[in-house]
Amino acid sequence: WKRSTEVGELYQKLFLNRQIHKAFSRGEMIRVPSNYNTDVYAFFRIAGKDKALVVLNFASEPRFATITIPMKRFFAGQKRSIMKEIFSGERIEVGEKSPEALTIALEPLDYRVYVVEK
Repeated sequence: WKRSTEVGELYQKLFLNRQIHKAFSRGEMIRVPSNYNTDVYAFFRIAGKDKALVVLNFASEPRFATITIPMKRFFAGQKRSIMKEIFSGERIEVGEKSPEALTIALEPLDYRVYVVEK
């Protein structure tokens, strides 16, 4: 059985980020709703000041998922934070005064994994 290079790279990035960010291995998991609750599952993992957002599209169609994030709860006292997607490097600026709706374009069976940079 041959493992594809792409899958190996995926696991390598996930394991590396699990070592760096406590939120991936422990901490509270908090579901955040989306406009496609049956197809798109999104949640924050929080361990102290370490935060991660995971968005999963289980649909066989693309989705423009609007995730509702209680910014005042997750980013209290933070005027500006950057969430970085660990695979693409995409950055999103957030903070306690940011709009609570965040729209993410997802292909079928796609995912995004963001970490909040310090």
